[in-house]
Amino acid sequence: MQMNTDGRIIRGTISLILFALFIASFFLNPLKYNLNRCGFKEMTGYSCPSCGLTRSFFSVSHLHIGDAFSFHLLGPVIYLFFILLALRFGYEAATGNRIQISIPSPLLKISLFGFSGIWLIYWIIKVIMEMGML
Repeated sequence: MQMNTDGRIIRGTISLILFALFIASFFLNPLKYNLNRCGFKEMTGYSCPSCGLTRSFFSVSHLHIGDAFSFHLLGPVIYLFFILLALRFGYEAATGNRIQISIPSPLLKISLFGFSGIWLIYWIIKVIMEMGML
């Protein structure tokens, strides 16, 4: 299915932004450039749900997968998803052809709720551990 010029521009822009994220995560060490600051953590003393993602992305970019999982359990999974999304949108922008992915609605809902639930449970456990209760 062919897409119009606006669709190609939007997909190309998203793809470029995602590739810029990968390039930044390779070259910008979050500890060296103080990129690991979190307003939520500074205000509450506890990690936010995305605390550790920057360091996790940096670790994945340097193929330190064990470290990546230790910084944020879902970091490598999100990184892989973003790579696939960047490749898909880049291909669609370059060719003008949409990639049709057919996922049954119930499976999509289960996947999204499952991923969100895992993220929430991970965050709760992380905060409980920071409180010294676990």
